[in-house]
Amino acid sequence: MLIINRGAGAVEAFTGIRIEAAAREALHSAIKSGVEAALLEGPNAGFEVIKAHAIYHAQQSVPDAIKRLVPGDGVLDRIALRYYREAMARAGVQIPEAA
Repeated sequence: MLIINRGAGAVEAFTGIRIEAAAREALHSAIKSGVEAALLEGPNAGFEVIKAHAIYHAQQSVPDAIKRLVPGDGVLDRIALRYYREAMARAGVQIPEAA
């Protein structure tokens, strides 16, 4: 019985890790696509507008991932900033560190 319980616990832990990884990947993908969509609509809108669009897009696209991960204060903002910087760098625009 002990072996069965340990095996079940290992499977549960492994499955939980995989589910969390999938949720994290979905969240990042949604924010990245939200940033890219916002930039297509208005590349000069400014970071705050782009960020709001990207976070709203993620909230609408992957609400289960957000519920599962429970990102703390500022986490979604920092993820959006990362993908905003990457998108702007691809466009040849350098974003100051204070953005």
